[in-house]
Amino acid sequence: MTGINEQGDIFLDAVCIGRMSAGQCGAALARHSVAGAIVSTDYHPSYNTPLKDAGVMRHVKIASDTRSEGVINMVNSLHSRFKSFMRGFKGVSTKRLNNYLILFKWRELAKRTDARALMVNQMANGHYETTWRNMWNTPYPFGMEMAYGNY
Repeated sequence: MTGINEQGDIFLDAVCIGRMSAGQCGAALARHSVAGAIVSTDYHPSYNTPLKDAGVMRHVKIASDTRSEGVINMVNSLHSRFKSFMRGFKGVSTKRLNNYLILFKWRELAKRTDARALMVNQMANGHYETTWRNMWNTPYPFGMEMAYGNY
């Protein structure tokens, strides 16, 4: 699930594999503040109830054949930038998809701010918890252990 506003604030969440259900959409939206917003989506039916429950002011549905019109173009541009970012990697592990999303979001934030100050601030105020062993033992998202085995 992807979201962007006029200020360039973004979210990208790995929600599921395949078509998103209304329950998955609602769970993903619960992590973001969309109450009172005007939200533009495609006609996928899983958005209807969760957006109403999240308290959006208006839900604008845009047909897939009008991709370049209106605010949906901001999402399409974000998707294009993400696809370009992912091309630099030689194979993408679904197990590590969240890490790719985090790195992409950080790079997008760094474009809008002073990247050097951002990095210095994060280094001064952050802490390092991840080890290679923890990275290796990262669970597969969406219950995929059954499909791929637990390595």
